Amino acid sequence: MKNIVTSILLLFSTFLEIHAQINSCSDSSYRLRYLFGTNGAIFYNRPDTIGENFFAGSFSESNNLGGIALMKTTWGDSIIWARKIYLTKGFIKESIKLQDGGQLCVGGIPTSNNSFELLLSKTNSAGVTIWLKKYVGASNDYRGISVIEDAIYIKSSFNNKPLVAKISTATGNLLWSTNLISNSLPATYFIGKPEKIKDTLFICGFASLLSNGIGNIIIIKINCNTGTLISSIGYNTIPDTKIIGILPYAFKHQTNNTFTITGSTLVNLNGNTIPSGILYTTILDSNLNHIKTMYFQNTVLSGTFDIEFNNVDNFVVSDYDNNSFYDKYFILFNQKNYTYRSRKFSISSSSSNLNFASINLDDKLNVHFTYQFNQGTKLLNEYARISNLAPNSTTSCFGKDTTILTPTIYSITQKKFTWDNIQNNVISESTIPYTEDTAFVTKQLICKQVSVCDSIKIKGKAQLCVGEVATYTLYKNPQCFKNVDWFFDTSYVTILNTQSDTAYTITFKKPFTGKFTALVNNCVVSDTFTITVIQPPLIAILNKKDTLLCPGKTITLNAATGFTNYTWQNGTMGSSFTLNDSGWYKITATNSCNIVSSDSVYIYLSDTSLAVPSTQTICAYDTAYIRFPTTITSLLWQPIQNTLYSNNVLSLFPLQNTTYKIIAERQPNCIINKTTNVVVNKCEQTIYIPNAFTPNADRWNNTFKPTISQRLLSYRLIIFNRYGQKLFETTDKNKSWDGTFNGKLQPIGTYVYHCFYLFPGKKEEVINGWMVLLR
Repeated sequence: MKNIVTSILLLFSTFLEIHAQINSCSDSSYRLRYLFGTNGAIFYNRPDTIGENFFAGSFSESNNLGGIALMKTTWGDSIIWARKIYLTKGFIKESIKLQDGGQLCVGGIPTSNNSFELLLSKTNSAGVTIWLKKYVGASNDYRGISVIEDAIYIKSSFNNKPLVAKISTATGNLLWSTNLISNSLPATYFIGKPEKIKDTLFICGFASLLSNGIGNIIIIKINCNTGTLISSIGYNTIPDTKIIGILPYAFKHQTNNTFTITGSTLVNLNGNTIPSGILYTTILDSNLNHIKTMYFQNTVLSGTFDIEFNNVDNFVVSDYDNNSFYDKYFILFNQKNYTYRSRKFSISSSSSNLNFASINLDDKLNVHFTYQFNQGTKLLNEYARISNLAPNSTTSCFGKDTTILTPTIYSITQKKFTWDNIQNNVISESTIPYTEDTAFVTKQLICKQVSVCDSIKIKGKAQLCVGEVATYTLYKNPQCFKNVDWFFDTSYVTILNTQSDTAYTITFKKPFTGKFTALVNNCVVSDTFTITVIQPPLIAILNKKDTLLCPGKTITLNAATGFTNYTWQNGTMGSSFTLNDSGWYKITATNSCNIVSSDSVYIYLSDTSLAVPSTQTICAYDTAYIRFPTTITSLLWQPIQNTLYSNNVLSLFPLQNTTYKIIAERQPNCIINKTTNVVVNKCEQTIYIPNAFTPNADRWNNTFKPTISQRLLSYRLIIFNRYGQKLFETTDKNKSWDGTFNGKLQPIGTYVYHCFYLFPGKKEEVINGWMVLLR
């Protein structure tokens, strides 16, 4: 189950009840028609994940007045407010929600040379204008603006060259602008919305770049605080049999720290490079290295894609049918850039502008879009929302499900490049005069499909005892596949089992009087359940203190008093049970709440294993050892002569072959008996002293040291040069002389040694001799 909310919310009797009779869900599907003012407006929709829609666009009136049209509605499509902002010229084609609940409206304003400059307008949550400005020199690339924290980042063009700028959200003042110039990249522009990571702005674009001159991607990184360029990377397409390049439309930094680029592939048609109607997606890692590119073959799309991302790594692509101007496809992609769902939407009206529909995807995977058409002298807007759970029965109103894409792996290569020139502070802002007024809007409901998740009901036992197991089942429309969140207070409730999200098996840990609830995820549809839990007199049955059984002995299990109908795992009745083997032992009994409870205990056989060597062979005067585990609580052995026990180690040094008997315990009265033999051999005692060594670092005979066959009780080696000077002395038989004295190499020649040693059972002896140092 995707959303199991075992929330930690205690719903007492004072909880505001939201009953299942509320027959609506914020994910219902709607199709509505709006007439803004007298003549209508061209609207562009931006949904809000908390259940509101903000429409921004342009309007005109019969007296040649016009300007910005703004409207805010609920997801239930009640109109909250509608406003007009009168301008002498200008239009709006985009809106972005601000953190304070207001909106940033984006559009353009015509210039004297028949081009357009950027127009920005900030409104508060009531639609009142805070500031309205144009940005002289910046083109109206209304799809390339991001509002991040307290700044507006735009990507545009200045003198037909890429432009990036930062604007204050509070005042609309221009903070910096950067114009990038490349004589070798004549067709260069940025796409998508800028993405900010810490103090770095990432911007994606398109250029005639690198070797093949068509269909290439560029990404630049800019310092957000200063507007200075950090780096530029190009991605060269690799043509195949179907496509010769790719054209990016959208760019997004995803929550898994990767980047997704989407757009249309390019083909060569009679010497002209045009969009082919084949969609592609590219994934880059956090360092902008290529991970995967796919293109999606189809037979119907035109290639004029509109692409929108939501906040949870999904995105939606829309395009009209290449063979039918009035058929629109909406294709939803999952977080791994594979198609999740596609739907075909059709309009029969010959005056529809469905191909210019504005599309959006909210975080609940509902698709929103608007389109316009003329009805006489009036411009009407239709708004449609296709719920993520719209049933198949909505085909006539909201389109039918389709599958039209087949993915194919594609490849691109990466190459860095530089710009010929960078200019700063190339644009400026200026205030535009305006007046405001409220607007009258009429609304017509074309069709509506209430969510199939329109009601739920919890059923189960309303009174029970602490410790009693109860299952609560939720009943809902079988067509509703939306997840249901259950809210319990886990300081009272223990969840034992779940069956999808429609049933919970629980017990209560202590007395409780109150409610718990189930809620359709992201909907207002819910149901609450009132319950009373009392404390039974007793809940424990078995005393589990003694769970270890000594081999050959018995244990009697005794159940607590106050129960009835005691029954053991083998059907034996009674409150006690005597056993002589390990395993699970279970008892069931009925308490005073008439609850049949069970308890179980696992009886373990006490560990009587002890690993000791059966036989050890030593030389005379040597020692045998036995290491015992720390779990041994008692230890005896015979004979005790010539033995020593310390730190869990028993040392044995007999003078002749001896068998030892060992008696140990890990648990009281669980005896462990073991025997071990020590065989004593008379081993040869020899010492060999070489007559030469070669300390020349060749890994052979590099040091001087006697070879000793058996254990020594004492040992001393002294080395002198021919002048009688002592060069080396040790009492460690493992140490050797390396041919140096005070860190200096000694010369080739003859050296004298005295070796004193004492074998067990012998007298001390000394060997005096000489050896030769060679190099």
